[in-house]
Amino acid sequence: MKNYSVLKVAAFVAILLTAMAFSCQDHHVPDPDPVSNCNLVDGTPRALPCEFEISKIEFFEKQTDRVIETITPQRLQGNLSMSEASDIQPLSGHATFALTYRTKMYVKRIVNSPSAGWNKYKVMPLQPFNSPSRPDNIFFPSVLVNDVNSYQEIPSWPIGDTKIFETYILFLMSRHITQTSIIWDNAILYGFVLNYNTWEVLTAAPHSYSALRDISEAKLTYRVQMGP
Repeated sequence: MKNYSVLKVAAFVAILLTAMAFSCQDHHVPDPDPVSNCNLVDGTPRALPCEFEISKIEFFEKQTDRVIETITPQRLQGNLSMSEASDIQPLSGHATFALTYRTKMYVKRIVNSPSAGWNKYKVMPLQPFNSPSRPDNIFFPSVLVNDVNSYQEIPSWPIGDTKIFETYILFLMSRHITQTSIIWDNAILYGFVLNYNTWEVLTAAPHSYSALRDISEAKLTYRVQMGP
């Protein structure tokens, strides 16, 4: 159980360091309204507009370039095969597995940064551990968010341009074996983009935001169903 707990925490905090390979291009995805894109957990508008939208997340087979699943804002339910994960760690008597997949996250700028100075960004694919009844109510330890060395400065990112971030995501998946079948849980996963300068503003008074969703410049909630 100790190893399970450690991996559970790791899956929550793991941004799984994300070598970020960038390419800029316009994918012609319709721009969402910046205000409605930035509603807080409580449903009210965020104090600052969100800078980005996540237009696509691709999952890859092991360490190859073969795309096995694509998530978009219009398609938020995916299907993955455990055999295609880049790493598999059985836990809890082989009823739960820690799975790692290589992904690419496509992030499009829709609003300029409110900061006139340098801007540093962090892309975070993760599986939250929170109340199933309130999956958007995600809180994140500030010590893990405010490590400026884990952010990457991007000097030029015009409105309409899309950058591609190569990432890994680690998440836990449980299966239930019956007499006739193996049933997998449906995992809730998230993609987030943070701006270090904006994070400092929104977590300070008078805003004092604490939920990860509230301080993010883009967020995408999706689910994946696991197969053998």
